[in-house]
This record gives sequence, structure tokens and C-alpha cells, in this order.
Amino acid sequence: MLLVLGDMSFGKDDLGPGDRILDFDLPTLDEGCLRSADLTETGLAPLVFASYTCPATESAAPGLNQLHARFGGQVRSVMVNVRGAHPGKNVPQPQPMNQKTAHAEQLGAVYGFDFEVAVDDIDDALHCALSP
Repeated sequence: MLLVLGDMSFGKDDLGPGDRILDFDLPTLDEGCLRSADLTETGLAPLVFASYTCPATESAAPGLNQLHARFGGQVRSVMVNVRGAHPGKNVPQPQPMNQKTAHAEQLGAVYGFDFEVAVDDIDDALHCALSP
């Protein structure tokens, strides 16, 4: 959780409140979508970038679930599945989009996320745009 909180700090040149971000339209596992345009209507929406093979995701999962249990009625919580942090023989780097969606399904199920899980495109365009 400390690593996740550290990732929530921003440099002076990073995007901030009111800054325009890349337009995006990502599918979510509940057959919905997460669109950049929606964020102006839904208000605060913490986006947490994670992958099934990421140790930081594993260690942060209980705290993220607790935050969602406490504040889920006030903010739209979204986990954005990105490329595998540590792919291997059992969980290879997803190549076609359907593999990446399958990894996102594992991510949500294994860590018990009771909030939206979106899937970044195969090149992680949103993640790369927000994490230069």
C-alpha cells in the first residue's frame, strides 16, 4: 500500500486537476466502458493501473478493496489492466486483446475487486500517456 500511495504523488510537470488528457474509450469487464468524456460527468474517479503479474498490485489489493468499501458510494473506482509487469511461462505477456481481457478477468477475480476493471488497449496507450 505504501508503494501505491507513493505512486499517487505528482511532479510539477505531471498532469493535474483540470488538465486535458488523452481521449480514451476502454472496455470494462462488466461489458460497459470507461470513457474520458464520462469523467466530467461522474466526477472524481481514481484510476489505478495494475496487472495480474504485478507484485505491487498484489500487496495493494487489500487496501484498495478497503478504500472502495469505504468510499465506493462517493467515487467511481476503476482498475485499469495494463501489460503484465512480470510475465512468465504460466502467465505470458498478452498479445491479442482477448488474452489481455482474460488477464483482466483473472486480476479482478483473484484479488476480489468489487469495482470496475477496465482494459487498456494492447499498447497501453492510456497508461503510457499518463505515466511518461
